[in-house]
Amino acid sequence: MKKKMMLCLIPMLLLTSCGYDNEINLGIGDGTKVEDAVRIYLNFNNVWEVQKDVLFINYGHEKNAVLQDEYNLAISKTDPIFSNNVELKNIYSFTKEMLEPNTISNNKLNSQEKYNSIKFDDFNFFEKTENDEMKKFYFVFYNNISDFKNVTTYNTSEISYSFDGNKVVVNK
Repeated sequence: MKKKMMLCLIPMLLLTSCGYDNEINLGIGDGTKVEDAVRIYLNFNNVWEVQKDVLFINYGHEKNAVLQDEYNLAISKTDPIFSNNVELKNIYSFTKEMLEPNTISNNKLNSQEKYNSIKFDDFNFFEKTENDEMKKFYFVFYNNISDFKNVTTYNTSEISYSFDGNKVVVNK
């Protein structure tokens, strides 16, 4: 009986271990029209290591989105919504030409492309933490005409993390 139960559990464990720990969907659009956003989808696990794929990204646009020439994903120690002094470290970018074929309808990305992955060469951006201490950083999605005084031209997501000098452990 125990053997049969274990055999049944193995496929379930395999299925649940294939996903990511965290998913974020960030959109830029002013909301003056229905379906006017450009979106970036981030998938990532809780533990990040140098020189390993840590972020998996895809992007698309809704039918009424006004497309700009370039889009960027950055990390920042401060949230542009609440700070006038924002330093951005760009970690990924894509152009209008790359974006155009990736449409979104019914809240689903209509792209056959695989997710693009990001590796960090080092973790110099992250501050080392002690014991149970948690620090914060922000993913910032913006484009070439974003005005950080206008929250409809960019989007952010806050992430808590700890860093022991080797691995970054994130907590959305």
